[in-house]
Amino acid sequence: MDGSFKELDTQTDSAGSFGLIDRWIETCAKSHKSCQQTHARRLPTRLLHVTRQDQNGSALMVQLHETNTFPVTSGNTQYAALSYCWGSFHWNAVHAYKLKDGTYQYLKNGIPSDKLPKTIQHAAYATLQLGLCWLWVDALCIFQDSADDWAREAATMADVYRGSHITISALGADSSNGGLFARRDALMYAPFPVAPQTDGVSICVYPAKARDFIEPFRDFPLRKRGWVLQERVLSRRAVGFGPILSWECGELVTDEFNFQIDGWDEPLSMKFHKLLGRYGNTGPITDIASPAAEEFYSFWLSMLKSFSRAGLHLKTDRLQAISGVISVIQSVTGWENVSGLWLPFITHELLWKTSRSWQEGVFQDPRVRTGLPPTWSWISIFGGVLGGLASEAGDATQLASATIHECEDNTVALRLSCALLEGHFLLDDYPDGSQIRLYLQGLYTASFQADFNQATTPKPPEYFVPVLARKDGKGNPTVHGLGVRELKDARGRYERVGYAYSKISTSIDKFRRTIEPQMSSIILV
Repeated sequence: MDGSFKELDTQTDSAGSFGLIDRWIETCAKSHKSCQQTHARRLPTRLLHVTRQDQNGSALMVQLHETNTFPVTSGNTQYAALSYCWGSFHWNAVHAYKLKDGTYQYLKNGIPSDKLPKTIQHAAYATLQLGLCWLWVDALCIFQDSADDWAREAATMADVYRGSHITISALGADSSNGGLFARRDALMYAPFPVAPQTDGVSICVYPAKARDFIEPFRDFPLRKRGWVLQERVLSRRAVGFGPILSWECGELVTDEFNFQIDGWDEPLSMKFHKLLGRYGNTGPITDIASPAAEEFYSFWLSMLKSFSRAGLHLKTDRLQAISGVISVIQSVTGWENVSGLWLPFITHELLWKTSRSWQEGVFQDPRVRTGLPPTWSWISIFGGVLGGLASEAGDATQLASATIHECEDNTVALRLSCALLEGHFLLDDYPDGSQIRLYLQGLYTASFQADFNQATTPKPPEYFVPVLARKDGKGNPTVHGLGVRELKDARGRYERVGYAYSKISTSIDKFRRTIEPQMSSIILV
């Protein structure tokens, strides 16, 4: 942590605050290789033009524009993008202007910014203060009463946030009316000098221990939202408005005090942009054992872990809210992603498992179905997820293979070439009812982890499908696979109901030979 004293303004919308942000942007744009625009840039479908209504600038106008009417040279148009929580705020008659069919012409003509929720008002003001005049806000740039427009625009989130000159993050606001700007008592946040500077050293009193100071920043409302995590990762640079100003880009994470904590994890956004800087122009990654492939897949597992624990207003957004990151990884690596799983790692990817999160002194176990197919993907459940074994199973023996199977109803299934081992499943007496033991010939008792709370869906799996085998940290051979159940109305088709693993009493090679006579082909939906 930097011990130098920095004078703190009492408000985050001061001239001094925006001067600091300008310096961050200038340093990033001129000096940070990882933050440069290296991909073909495409403007969002719509942007808001922000202007001052009068000379003193106390009132602003916001006007919607379709960018396909811009001149050909507009590819260099710089804009800010807003990242914020909609929250529980209701857009009432006073703040009536979301983009809908009935408000489109009003927004095209331009409206006073005070007709908008406070966070968007503040974002418009910040846009002008940063020397820009264009702003992207989802509520005003995507038709909120058109599922088709929403689907089209949701698919372009990578372009929107990667292409923005700066992302404005409303860190401290839990709704769209929470606002960006904060009034604060400087002594609550800033170090205070208690002795004059001598030989370049000053003695300061800090308002809190490092951990006490930084922990609230991890818990900002914006940090807990799934869509926002993607926006944060995709953005080349972002300024956060909370009790203090913070900065995050591909090469620097800082705040008004250059606050640093030893051992603080490197943000996902920084990891992502460093990867893009190293491999963004090297062509497809065909060798999945290469360092580049391992780095990208390791990043993905970290991203999935964080994203799966974040909140979503609609559980059915489970895949769309991370599709922007997926699309960028696809474009760089050439890998195909199906329903959230990467095909080059498909056998490892199938072995995802649910993960409970620790909140407020208790384990949270929100595992419920999202209603999204297929069951073999983590998008089918809502709750924390840990990715497959690829990051730790370089020596794994493959016991099953999988290929894509197109169904008549246009859904995607997997054709598994695998052994179906019928087992005896017993439900252990655990409070959440989700711990199942399975007993199979040739296996020790296996642990089964249900994809959803068994109290709501008590039917146990009928078969164990071995997928991979490997030795654990103590050298013991283990088998990892899926618990599946045959669909009653579709013979030969199975649904996944959980993840299972077991130590085995034989060598891995002997176990593989033992199950070979039981190999068959099934459809996993």
